[in-house]
Amino acid sequence: MNAKFAFEQSTVLEAVVKRVETSMKKVMFKMSKDIQSRITKIVGTKKLARGDDVDWDAILDDLQDEYGVALGAGLAIGQNKSYLFGEREIGTHFGYKHGEIGPAGTFDFKTIPKGVIKESEQIAAKISDSTIENFVVGNKRKFLRQNVRTIVQNGVDAGLSSTEINEKIAKLFKNNTEWKVAEITRTEVPRAYNNGRMAAGFKAGAKKARIILGGRPCSWCIANAPLVKTMAQAQEYFAVHHITNDCSILPIL
Repeated sequence: MNAKFAFEQSTVLEAVVKRVETSMKKVMFKMSKDIQSRITKIVGTKKLARGDDVDWDAILDDLQDEYGVALGAGLAIGQNKSYLFGEREIGTHFGYKHGEIGPAGTFDFKTIPKGVIKESEQIAAKISDSTIENFVVGNKRKFLRQNVRTIVQNGVDAGLSSTEINEKIAKLFKNNTEWKVAEITRTEVPRAYNNGRMAAGFKAGAKKARIILGGRPCSWCIANAPLVKTMAQAQEYFAVHHITNDCSILPIL
């Protein structure tokens, strides 16, 4: 495989990631604003202004399913499109069309395997839980050390107005949503994309493979990518390394 093709493949994944990230941000920002507006109404009540306790755990639990649905929908769409894109890319590279039978399977560029869908749903559920936990208890990252409860309580204790408290909550949601969408698209989308490429490689009967490094490979990737010579080794590579958008598999017949 020539160097030009390898470079093109490394840039294709980056483009896929950016496209999915853009679409997911639209979904997540809309849901974040909906949830934020509901919290805003609670913050603006006279009861809260008097410093009475509010059961934020219960409130956020009620909102978790809504946020999770939006997150899961965006993730599933991104993963599924990326998987099919990866399979179609390698399948057509080897000369196969949709519906044609390869040495080890039929090429299907339109249907998501049930196993892939199930995995998407499981990953979405885990990410949803961790996201809501960030809102409830905070996170080690600097902008998430505070959470909804502490922001509100500290604001009330400091005598801040509802508007000032709402601005702090808005910043929390904005930062968290941007970080979460970026985290998802930079991990789960490449995972699905490479799974699709591997599936096409196996269907085509490929035994050999190599790893294509993108624009920001880490030291581990740089050291281990050259060691990958077979499809089996490529599977192990992606199973143990930190998935990023830098690496992609290239099956070789």
